[in-house]
Amino acid sequence: DRAFVRRVVTTPNDDMWFPTVPELEAAGFVTGEAPEDRFAISGFGANLTPESLKQKLVDEVPLLAALSQADPAGLDALIATVYDSYVAGATYPYVMEEFATATFATLGAHLPLSADQTVRAFGAFWLDTMRRVVEQAPRACYAIGEAKEMSDEMFDAYVGERGMRRLGGILEEALWTSDPGHALTPDARDAARTALDGIVADLAVRRPAAGDPVSPADEVPYCRARLVAWERIDALGADATPILRLTLERRRDDLDPFSGD
Repeated sequence: DRAFVRRVVTTPNDDMWFPTVPELEAAGFVTGEAPEDRFAISGFGANLTPESLKQKLVDEVPLLAALSQADPAGLDALIATVYDSYVAGATYPYVMEEFATATFATLGAHLPLSADQTVRAFGAFWLDTMRRVVEQAPRACYAIGEAKEMSDEMFDAYVGERGMRRLGGILEEALWTSDPGHALTPDARDAARTALDGIVADLAVRRPAAGDPVSPADEVPYCRARLVAWERIDALGADATPILRLTLERRRDDLDPFSGD
């Protein structure tokens, strides 16, 4: 399209024009946008090694720099997952999903062992997130509880870019402060379990039994009850720390944080 060419050649050399995909298509400059799930991930070159991949990611991702200090073996396992997918020609969405799953699994092992203030910061982050879920889509937290994690779509909707930066800072701090000495002792765990049971005793925080029919009438009260539980924990201030550690332990072990099983 002549107008497209004219704009290209008349853009001053101290400026830059970034045409949109619809503008590129309308001008006949491209025939369409290729979906990223059709092609193998690229960008690291043909001579990539696990060591060079690790160095590149550690240099560019602060969270992985922290992981390299706190859990070198965990980082190596994560890099191996990404590297194997890359050389196998996996698509970008597939590699990113594997990367996120492996990263959060590794970080989940360190959160219960992080410093008290980090544990409480994560509790505050999760409470804020659940408040947004309840305000915007009360049924959504039933899906979160069912999967024991948020999907990418839920993260985008209820956490967003600012929330992800906040979460990233908390997780970095968790890695830098991770220490087995922070783990709950058996007595402290029993006390936290008793306190948590008391907090949720009057709340419908448990999902209907597996196989039971579930309706919106079940899901919305469940979601609101869980929010109340998190608010009650948060109201305890510093005394909430062992309870939050218990919930993080249970999430690490793929268990419902409020369940007594």
